[in-house]
Amino acid sequence: MPRRNLETYPLNERAIEMGFSETPTAKIQNWIRSVLASREDLTPSRWARIAGLRESTLTRFLNYPPGKKKLRYKTILSLAEAAGVTLSGSISQIYTNQEPPTVNYLEFKVKDNALDLSGYLIGDRIFVDPNELFDEGAVIAFSDCRDGISIREWQGRHALLVSHSTTPEAFPPLMAQKDICRLIGVVVKMERLRKG
Repeated sequence: MPRRNLETYPLNERAIEMGFSETPTAKIQNWIRSVLASREDLTPSRWARIAGLRESTLTRFLNYPPGKKKLRYKTILSLAEAAGVTLSGSISQIYTNQEPPTVNYLEFKVKDNALDLSGYLIGDRIFVDPNELFDEGAVIAFSDCRDGISIREWQGRHALLVSHSTTPEAFPPLMAQKDICRLIGVVVKMERLRKG
């Protein structure tokens, strides 16, 4: 069987600069790549099929932006069993860690109306968790290299950051890989001071 090119699914340099290389998803993707590299007989499709999964499961997961977690622990266990490998401690810990880590939220004020239709108004205080896993629809705080910290909604596989604004023309969609400097984290809480 010809050796496949595992570089089909690289973690690009921009994603590493943005802090994606340390996310749980990136760790799982790297574990999958290391198993594939060590087994001449496995391709992503064949491994998924042996594990009783859809053939496209691993290919899709390896191509996701590394900020998302899409595989369940049951799926990881099935993959490990099908390949005859044991899970490393760091992979198991992603799913089975019983002690919640101490979280130090970062605090910012909303500075624009990019998400005013979603309820985030100028002056609201937002609390950002830099370690939170995010998925479709999560509100993400990021540095845009010009105006400081901004927030947008994470959308789709193509890592778009979109607005929900009464002035949409002022906030075009941004591509996370090229339009932002640094991903800061997920907005987990918002506070609005009462007026009066």
